[in-house]
Amino acid sequence: MTATTASDPSGVQYFFHCLTTGGHDSGWQASATYVDTGLSPNTTYTYQVVTRDNSPSQNQGSYSASAAAATQPPPDTTPPTPNPSTWATGPYATGTTSISMTATTASDPSGVQYFFHCLTSGGHDSGWQASATYVDTGLSPNTTYTYQVVTRDNSPSQNQGSYSASAAAATQPPPDTTPPTPNPSTWATGPYATGTTSISMTATTASDPSGVQYFFHCLTSGGHDSGWQASATYVDTGLSPNTTYTYQVVTRDNSPSQNQGSYSASAAATTQQVANNPRQLSGMAMSNGVFHFVLNGPVGSNYVVKVSTNLVNWVPLSTNTISVEGSLIINDPLAAGQPQRFYRAVLVNGQSVGLADDFDPDIDLAQWSALGGGAMATNYAGYCGVGTGPNSLWFGGFSDRSATTRVLDTTQGGTIGYFVRLADSDELNWDKPELPQEGVVFEYSTDNGGSWVRLVTYDTPAYTKWFYEFMPIPPGAEAVGTLFRWRQLSFSTDRTTQDNWALDEVEIINAPSSRAPVLMEQPRSQVVFAATTPSLHTGAKGSWPLTYRWTCNGTNVPGGTNAMLVLTNVAVSQGGTYVAAISNAYGAVTSSVAVLTVFPVVPLAAALDTPGWVWTTGGNAPWFGQTNITHDGMSAARSGPIWYSDMNWMQATVTGPGTVSFWWKVSSEGCCDSVRFLLGGVERANIAGEVDWQPQSFSISAGSQVLRWEYSKDDSGTVGQDAAWVDQVSFTPTGP
Repeated sequence: MTATTASDPSGVQYFFHCLTTGGHDSGWQASATYVDTGLSPNTTYTYQVVTRDNSPSQNQGSYSASAAAATQPPPDTTPPTPNPSTWATGPYATGTTSISMTATTASDPSGVQYFFHCLTSGGHDSGWQASATYVDTGLSPNTTYTYQVVTRDNSPSQNQGSYSASAAAATQPPPDTTPPTPNPSTWATGPYATGTTSISMTATTASDPSGVQYFFHCLTSGGHDSGWQASATYVDTGLSPNTTYTYQVVTRDNSPSQNQGSYSASAAATTQQVANNPRQLSGMAMSNGVFHFVLNGPVGSNYVVKVSTNLVNWVPLSTNTISVEGSLIINDPLAAGQPQRFYRAVLVNGQSVGLADDFDPDIDLAQWSALGGGAMATNYAGYCGVGTGPNSLWFGGFSDRSATTRVLDTTQGGTIGYFVRLADSDELNWDKPELPQEGVVFEYSTDNGGSWVRLVTYDTPAYTKWFYEFMPIPPGAEAVGTLFRWRQLSFSTDRTTQDNWALDEVEIINAPSSRAPVLMEQPRSQVVFAATTPSLHTGAKGSWPLTYRWTCNGTNVPGGTNAMLVLTNVAVSQGGTYVAAISNAYGAVTSSVAVLTVFPVVPLAAALDTPGWVWTTGGNAPWFGQTNITHDGMSAARSGPIWYSDMNWMQATVTGPGTVSFWWKVSSEGCCDSVRFLLGGVERANIAGEVDWQPQSFSISAGSQVLRWEYSKDDSGTVGQDAAWVDQVSFTPTGP
């Protein structure tokens, strides 16, 4: 402390008096400054000062006003807790050159800093930073990096704790862009007839580190593509006798990119002629009340024997294969007592295709009894990826949008397979329908269209990618005259370019068959955030029933026994490589690999740099914290995925007066989908379109005020990433 310099002709002395116990007086001294030592830390001491002159009288003045000061607290020597540091989310790859990690949030009265140390050459330390999350970038692909994290406080001592345990992650490998070899594909054994209705062929065995799939494409109408399969051999069945069919083969690998090579040269074969020994029914007799007769025909031929009482309605009696003797005995135990019974034998070698249309090069009109809604074979819906030509059956007209099959005899049961897709853009002729009201249904009728029974409904965004559906003909649809129909529930009638959808690869087998599974749809790789509900889907056709078994990183997925695998509230640990194995009594096939990448979700308070704030979120899909797109390089909040006419929001409450500041960005349809900031329920700003990070700042009046961000969509259209982001929210109080 220092007194004001005093003056006197005889000179001056100063006396500093401590009014607090434990403090010390200075004694009379010539200096106007006094330092009291030996005091207790973090304690307040009060003082006065007085002067006297140096004359013989030592004339003393009056004491000054009191003044106080507190000694400093003892030095902080305690590092933040927890100590040693620990991991909230250990390192994990976010790409081929980046790894993200998050330390457990540490606490200390003076504040905390984090330091992420990479123990592997080529990796990078973070430097001391305020965020508990660090993303190391500029790394090498397919390389393992090991990290530790440590904390220190913000006191003058910068007390540092101990390093965490080491944790490692490997960056993702670079994308595979090389198709299998040989490329183009070649024939090991070209197509050759194996009977009157079948042709076999074998491709040259191809090689690729990720594995290989083969696709045999028939260029001739009436032949069949194989679908993607693991075997290099394919037998096309259900063909016409004495007919030439031409084929090509192509391969692709099992990497996430599914790199496809070039088609082989074309090769052809002609099915064998039917032997001149037609089927005959003979030897009719009644024995022990059972009517029986003999069916004669080519050895190995498969026949369905049907019976009728009026030559109109036919019911299957027996399905058998002609033995090496060239005949078999058929029994009809219900014939006794009937006034008349008629019999006929129908050849069903291989499979019996009740209806098949791939819409290339055009619609096979003989397969359909009714087509509405401007249905036509086009490539508006994009190539569905199953190896046939580019066309699909597109709907976009003013009238009833539906497709109804010709009448089918399904009394023997069978299977139904097809691709369906709802539009997913605002492009001309491929405009998104409003869901669920403008979805599509699949149904059947057994009374010539008098009434319809719905089997499946497609009314969610999950069907905006080609979706392969395969099912048995249900018992209720097994009838002599069955119609199947695909129909859109509703649609806009002002323009034909709105609310579009499409079908492809329609195939109805209306008799028992002996077919191994053939893959029609491969699962797609996805990048999702934790706590969402992604789904993986594969599709196959073959003899029913089909059995599905999903694996992740080689381990069976609990409940993964259907064509669609739904991962509810998915965790980061569920990321990995997914494969579906499909089997039936006649064989098995394995899908390609689908890679599921799961980014962790960061709490909103951490993502928005607002420790201690209470955030709420709601709407059709909540906002969430993430590390993928940020302004500060750490984390930010993102709006959840929503559909037409939906919205979502997040909000927090502060007490004014003061100033709120934040950064935001949006990627959306510029005319119609936007993010808004509301203060006390009143909109203060909004942005739409492709807008990169922008700062915003607003004054807040006194009292409790709600800060709210909303992202909303209109009733059509999607552009960009269809999302909004907010980062680095701060509130600075002001006052008198």
